[in-house]
Amino acid sequence: MNIDLSLTLFENFYNINKLHPSFKPIFYQGESISYYTVFQKVNSLAHFYQSLGIKEGDFITIVSPNIPEALYCFLAGEMLGIKIHLLHPLSGKNNVLEELKDKNSKLLITLDIFSKKYDEIIKQFDTLLISPADSFNFFVKKAFKLANIKLMGKEKAYLYSKIPTFPKLININRYDNKKGSVYLSSGGTTGKSKTIELSDYAILSLINQTYNIMSKDQIDGNYMLSPLPMFHGFGLVMGTLTPLFFNARINMIPQFHTIPVIKEIKKNRAHVLIGVPLIYEALLSKKEFSGDLLKNLKACFVGGDFISPSLLERFNDHLKKYGSSCSLFEGYGLTETVTVSNVNTIFNHKDHSIGKPLPVVKNYIIDENDNILSEGQIGEICLGGHTLMNGYYKETQSPFIYLNNEKCVKTGDLGYIDSEGYLYFVSRIKNVIIYKGYNIYPLGIEKMISTIKYINEVSYLEYQEKLITFVSLRDKTVPFNKIKEDIESLISLNFAEYMIPHKIIVIDSFPHTNVGKIDVKALKASLEK
Repeated sequence: MNIDLSLTLFENFYNINKLHPSFKPIFYQGESISYYTVFQKVNSLAHFYQSLGIKEGDFITIVSPNIPEALYCFLAGEMLGIKIHLLHPLSGKNNVLEELKDKNSKLLITLDIFSKKYDEIIKQFDTLLISPADSFNFFVKKAFKLANIKLMGKEKAYLYSKIPTFPKLININRYDNKKGSVYLSSGGTTGKSKTIELSDYAILSLINQTYNIMSKDQIDGNYMLSPLPMFHGFGLVMGTLTPLFFNARINMIPQFHTIPVIKEIKKNRAHVLIGVPLIYEALLSKKEFSGDLLKNLKACFVGGDFISPSLLERFNDHLKKYGSSCSLFEGYGLTETVTVSNVNTIFNHKDHSIGKPLPVVKNYIIDENDNILSEGQIGEICLGGHTLMNGYYKETQSPFIYLNNEKCVKTGDLGYIDSEGYLYFVSRIKNVIIYKGYNIYPLGIEKMISTIKYINEVSYLEYQEKLITFVSLRDKTVPFNKIKEDIESLISLNFAEYMIPHKIIVIDSFPHTNVGKIDVKALKASLEK
């Protein structure tokens, strides 16, 4: 499929729907859903939005895991040129209320089982309640125990299941596809919570790079399984939207559970996996993740957090052991560039790098004065190109700089580019430890420690002028003295003596954020007890 970058996201989807109405691009809980059905659902929702007086430029807010109805609601907003704001499905009541007021959102879309948690919000804002069971077949739906929802007196609450079907095609809004249409939350380059404004053009520019990331054999007609929710740029664009445009199928799962995912791989309904390191570690931990079923995998991609070299090695060795031709590849990106900007692929890959930039992305390395550095020099990574965000919502100060007359965004990450154009991640600037006047890059030390076979996860940090290393173990029988000796010897051999940690702490498991990253704040908080 050739993406037409002059059209909106929905216009491109509509063109595919017209070409392949009977093709079933969505698989959910045992049911396959055709383009025709998707379009009918989306068209009816667009009528519903209009009945509420929602128009181009208005905001709607979606708080939901990955279920078909959330995607229908998203596409209906795109159909009318409505601004779509996506929040994490586990967002707290106060956070949701604050965001609704900030965006002056005309409609909250969330799960029926969240209605009690959001009871006060429903009284203030029009709310559409969708259900994980709405797309189940009749018999499964009957068996599914829905939450006891009492909507009496809640005039602002609507049930998705009660929205009538409107067969008449609503007018598709041809808005400026370079204006903001999708709004995602991110820490931004300063760590402060920001809302990123993405255009259809930026999203489509990335989707259009699919065949530079995967071969036709890897994606055409195959199932992509993404446990990352739609509020996450990676989950929305690569895991959910991309299959819709490339004759592929989305195997939609509301939440990642290891054994059900392994069963989907065995049933030949999960050929491409994308996720954070935690997901791949979880798969490796299960004995069921073995045998001929691994031959069904065609491509796996990991990003979003520190990726242990041993994870890549162990996962790829595991695949080869059972005759799979698949490989796990590391990538890099920001929500500010929709999602992935650099990635290792079957076409181009290099150990320890985070890949070459996609053809529509530019990589630069700069010093503290915004001067462009030469290859091999460490500095701040800057990204430019067609996938760049429009900016941060409600921020008047421009977040961009210009390099070689091109608009770019600073990433807040340190790295370098080699002579072949591969990008290497060194550290997040905010994580650089200044100790005794020296810069210490924790990531390099963490990667080195993670090569110790019995170590599972690791975090190297500074706390009250002391260097602390947290580790969890694969083999919990290893005595502490050996752990201490191995870590200290490895650091002494590969780094400076002053980088040896003052304290090594072994924990059963690491705390993680809601997107699977190690929660460093929680680790530091544990030291205060």
